Amino acid sequence: MASPATDQPGDTPAAAPRRPWWQRLLRALGVGLLGLLLLLGGLWGVLQTEWGAERLKRAIVAQAQVFDDAELQIGSLSGSLLRSLTLTDVALIHPEGRTLVRVDSLQARYRLAPLLAGHIALDDVSVTRPSVTMTQDADGAWDLVEALPLEPDTTASEPFGYTVSLAAFQLTGGHATARFFQAEQDSTLEVSNLRLQLRDVQYSADTLAAEIPQFTAYSAPPGLAGGVTATLRGALTPEAVTVDVGTLLSRRSYVAA
Repeated sequence: MASPATDQPGDTPAAAPRRPWWQRLLRALGVGLLGLLLLLGGLWGVLQTEWGAERLKRAIVAQAQVFDDAELQIGSLSGSLLRSLTLTDVALIHPEGRTLVRVDSLQARYRLAPLLAGHIALDDVSVTRPSVTMTQDADGAWDLVEALPLEPDTTASEPFGYTVSLAAFQLTGGHATARFFQAEQDSTLEVSNLRLQLRDVQYSADTLAAEIPQFTAYSAPPGLAGGVTATLRGALTPEAVTVDVGTLLSRRSYVAA
């Protein structure tokens, strides 16, 4: 009777079955996704450090230096970057040292995924205590207007192709000063206690729309005894600005619409 076959030490073991192609593809995708998450996690961790926040602040300032006759300054930067960002002590400085614009803080919450579809999605933007000061010279030019990049960019090959949505915008504690060139009389216009709320802002190359739940401002025009407080609630459409409620209040009169 023949004895049963036994494995010999020199025998080659059978090769393991090759995985199906779709399993190998999923495994490769999983490894790639894990690597991307680790990279984003590392980047997020670096940005939480003082060193990373300072580098990001410098990059933002460098990209935003588009002003013709002024310098943008940012005091500090914080946030997760992936979902929110906060800038504090933001200022636009004239070469002669005058502060044209100053903002105590600028906060924004957003979502990055819609960028892949050409859409900028902002959940909330808040501007706290912005202050604007502009001065007119003898030729009628305003220093702030001269500093702004108002000339069209002739080097751009394509127009701005993104759509923008902003769920909520809030500006509080706003103040503006306009000094007209009139040497022999009071020529300063002051606007203070400015508060503005916007909802459902939509912007694209051919449309701009928003709800205006609140606009309030106190204005003191030159040569007018006392000031005027204006309030407004309405909406902005591509065709017009509609006013649901509007009031003007001074020491001598009250007008409502």
